[in-house]
Amino acid sequence: MRCPNIAWDQTMQAAMQGVPVLENPESVKALVNILRTNTAACTSIGPRFKPQIERIYMDMLGLYRAASGAIHPSLQADPTTGFARPLVRGLRSIKKETLRLVETYVSKADELEDLAKEMVPLLLDACLGDYAANPPQTRDAEVLNVVAEIVSKLGRWMNAQVDPILKAVFSCTLEMINKELVEYPEHRTGFFKLLRALVQHCFPAILQLPPEMFTQVINSIVWGFKHTMRDIADTALGIVGDLLQNMATKADQTVANQFYQAYYLQLLQDLFFVLTDSEHKSGFVMQVQVLALMMHAVSSGQVAVPLSGNPAIPNVPP
Repeated sequence: MRCPNIAWDQTMQAAMQGVPVLENPESVKALVNILRTNTAACTSIGPRFKPQIERIYMDMLGLYRAASGAIHPSLQADPTTGFARPLVRGLRSIKKETLRLVETYVSKADELEDLAKEMVPLLLDACLGDYAANPPQTRDAEVLNVVAEIVSKLGRWMNAQVDPILKAVFSCTLEMINKELVEYPEHRTGFFKLLRALVQHCFPAILQLPPEMFTQVINSIVWGFKHTMRDIADTALGIVGDLLQNMATKADQTVANQFYQAYYLQLLQDLFFVLTDSEHKSGFVMQVQVLALMMHAVSSGQVAVPLSGNPAIPNVPP
């Protein structure tokens, strides 16, 4: 990494001396290539890449913030097409490659406590607020991907971060993708990938969400498995399966009963909708698997409250 590090150090020193590095397309291109070189090296080296990423990490996050700040004037001057200018695309590439490098390192890292306490808070501070503040055209789906990877890797260490994460990315991303079924495909994939990671690995924190936010999460999952894109629908169905299994094995019975009373029949009705819709026939196997989990929850007694609302009517006929 000697040559990339020399080039990196020279560029950082120039920036510190007041050189407008991010206004020079060639400098921007060189920074993108250095970040890509680091990502390729991290992919090969694995957890032993730690000294290298520690060497450049703070400068990299500073560069991320500076690139975001440099993008804003172009967007203010031309909100419609400013994001398509070559220099703006280059600055966005710096941000994307920064996130991809961190995602790659997180996937390889083995010192998880250090990662959770030192690197991750700094990254979330840099990217979450920036993601929420940007217009939809310049929100990077890589933010969703890297956060999903972090949650999957760190699990319980991320419980305290679930509420801030959702506040930053949930509503603004959902507004981008729920008006039609085509735009922002990478954000769609990243959104449901993140939701699944949260349900799988931070379930206690999901249960602690305010009721309104929890309902929004459930509604977005239902919208997801009604989606006509197969990968989105399958991921959303997988989230329903994870929810049901976690309710059976990890949730307090009182909490589980509240969930079943509030959402079981809605989920069942919407599941039958996709089961009987020809546009969703490609997902039939997974739909049936989730239906089996729902039927088992009732027949096994996991659902210990009357779903009809009338205690005199049993969930399972005698």
